[in-house]
Amino acid sequence: MRYALYARKSTEGDERQSSSIADQKRRALEIVRAKGIHEVVIIEESRSAKEEGRPEFRRMLAMADAGEIDGILAWHPDRLSRNEMDGAAITMRLRKGILKDMLFVEYFFHNSPEGIMMLQMALSQSQYYSSKLVIDVNRGLRSKIEMGWSPHRAPPGYVNNTNELKGQKTISPDPVRFPILRRAFDHVLSGGYTPAQVLRLLNGEWGYRTPLTRKQGDIPMTKASFYRMLLNPFYAGFFVERGTRHKGSHRPMITPDEHRRVKGILGVKERLQPKRHAFPYTGAIRCLQCGSLITAYMTTNRYGKQYAYYRCLRCTGHNVSERILQRQIDAEVARIHVVEPEFRAWAQEALDRFWQEDRGTDRSVQEQQAASLASIGRQLEALLTALTKGLVTEGEYAQRKEALSGERARLQEATVSDQEREGQARSTMDSLLGYVANVGEWMADGPPEQRRACLRSFGSNFRLDRKKLLWEPHSLLVPVRENYKRLSVEYWAIKHSKTLSESAKTARLESVRSTWSDMWYLNQTLCLRKGLSFPSFLPCMRLTSLPASLGNESDTILATDARNVQAVA
Repeated sequence: MRYALYARKSTEGDERQSSSIADQKRRALEIVRAKGIHEVVIIEESRSAKEEGRPEFRRMLAMADAGEIDGILAWHPDRLSRNEMDGAAITMRLRKGILKDMLFVEYFFHNSPEGIMMLQMALSQSQYYSSKLVIDVNRGLRSKIEMGWSPHRAPPGYVNNTNELKGQKTISPDPVRFPILRRAFDHVLSGGYTPAQVLRLLNGEWGYRTPLTRKQGDIPMTKASFYRMLLNPFYAGFFVERGTRHKGSHRPMITPDEHRRVKGILGVKERLQPKRHAFPYTGAIRCLQCGSLITAYMTTNRYGKQYAYYRCLRCTGHNVSERILQRQIDAEVARIHVVEPEFRAWAQEALDRFWQEDRGTDRSVQEQQAASLASIGRQLEALLTALTKGLVTEGEYAQRKEALSGERARLQEATVSDQEREGQARSTMDSLLGYVANVGEWMADGPPEQRRACLRSFGSNFRLDRKKLLWEPHSLLVPVRENYKRLSVEYWAIKHSKTLSESAKTARLESVRSTWSDMWYLNQTLCLRKGLSFPSFLPCMRLTSLPASLGNESDTILATDARNVQAVA
């Protein structure tokens, strides 16, 4: 048997995985020696497997198609594929006999129908993990940004607190470099030194050296890094993420006014851009009569007050003010924005109950599918035995084998699709619950782009009929629209009732809870059966202003800061 040893790391420039390929090769070669394999082709690749198109992976498949290798050796199935197309390319060649064996360091594979099915499930799980990881990372980034912490490596003069929990790591002043860089800012602000002269003082007389890292360090600051530092708003207490400026929770090195003065010294002028009004609902609504996109414009009355209007350029006279349009949208938001914490908790409990109760059904279905696949495997073996003994003709053998193989393929596809559908249903309901819990704040406080995205999540086919906005509500929002306001009114009436006893209040609130929970349970059922989805997006963070005056305490570092950082001697 001739094997290809495939070793892959995720990112070409990821230094933290520099030894990953070496470790994979070392452990895999131990298996080679233990099994007495004599022909091994080593293939290395530094590419992500989330998308198809890896050149070395394609070369390995071409070698298999040409008969140059009989099997593949890898660390784990997720090293081979994290997307559907590459996973199918592997299992298809196994099923056709092009690949005769698969060996893994951290996974057991048996070349049988059941083994191929389990490999398909492992590859599908790898794809699901990668997709879910993106959502989890974005959720973590959003949470960190909301707390005022930059999710990136700290700039010179600051350090990332590596001794804190993942996702909660903060940024503190570097006890050694913070005072020196503050002195550099003071010299630039004094006007008596040019930035080049300050850089020479910093690296020469003051002995500044960069922190020592795996790649490099303990070197003077470069000219480019110095000018980047002088212009970085991080030192004034802000950081920029995805084009949006946020107030940071880290300790500023300079004040915002000093930051503006430094930019002026460097010749970076604050150019005033012409004011352009951003309309939140353009591009999302069409005219009911002609189907054209609705545009918007600003008008000013004789007192100088401005108003926004939406209109169709083709159908004259179809003008509606943004105030009237917003009033209709706010009325819809009130129908779906769940403000009571109890309602949100009840909904989450219903979703959790659905999956807990459904697990038994899923297990029985999976067990039945596995039993059916095992039975088909035994029938195929018995059929082959009957053919060798002359009990069936070759024509009968081919006909029965085709029927059994088709049934096996159908069961294998159903097993994988059930898992994918379950993962999609869970993600969809999480997005829906998050949307109805936050849509009010997102619409009230968000920028125009966020309000437009919220509107589109209401449903589809938005049409403006003169001054009335029409649309088709999202099917998963329909039960919320029909039940929430009524149940909310009933809930508050019970809460504030002066005639009901506490036991009567509890009983009636239980009725409200039961109705609301059952609605979410049925919504989850509908989502799972019909494969529905609900859009999710990362809301923009609002910029909060920094205090007008900041203490000039750059020459001393708080003891609490010093305890939370890794000092560089």
